[in-house]
Amino acid sequence: FSGNIRRDGSSKLLKENRYVTTYSVGANWIMSEEDFLKGSKVSNLRLRASYATTANQDLITGRGTIADDFPAFGLYSQGVYADGLAFFQNNVPVPDLKWERRLKSNFGIDFGFFENRITGSVNLYNDVTKDLFFPRQLSRTSGFTSLLVNVGELRNRGIEFEIAADALKLGDFTWRLSGNITYNQNKVLKVLPDQEEIASATD
Repeated sequence: FSGNIRRDGSSKLLKENRYVTTYSVGANWIMSEEDFLKGSKVSNLRLRASYATTANQDLITGRGTIADDFPAFGLYSQGVYADGLAFFQNNVPVPDLKWERRLKSNFGIDFGFFENRITGSVNLYNDVTKDLFFPRQLSRTSGFTSLLVNVGELRNRGIEFEIAADALKLGDFTWRLSGNITYNQNKVLKVLPDQEEIASATD
């Protein structure tokens, strides 16, 4: 069994949403070491299961300007207007902006036969990303083209199968063959309340 927990903070977000707690738990059972499989042609058999949560704030960083790096804040810059000192708004504040979160679950089997001459694994996974970062398009009359917000959910689930075998062994020479098959389904579970699809905002 294994597990961990961590807490992160980001100065790119307001204090109400600045910190996030993530964790992971996992377990594996090496069945091939049990008495009922000793002496069999099964040289390795392991069951694995895990669940983890992660958080991301990297996509907040945009093109390197202070407005792109701190989109949750209402920021102003100094400038000149009509030969006089002026201040103008860099971005629209988004006080509800928070971490993008990912929930990951995995179940797998590793196997080996005939002293691991044949090996392989099967993995089932289900990943759900919540509070996705997305530049929501704004009317250009506002003076801005988009607003970074958290929207919807995205799910990736599938199965991976991998197998390898020593087809030929002659002294120090080994000819090993391997192959893998993956099936993945990607589905948008939620978007903005007034939208049926996600389309990128363009400048």
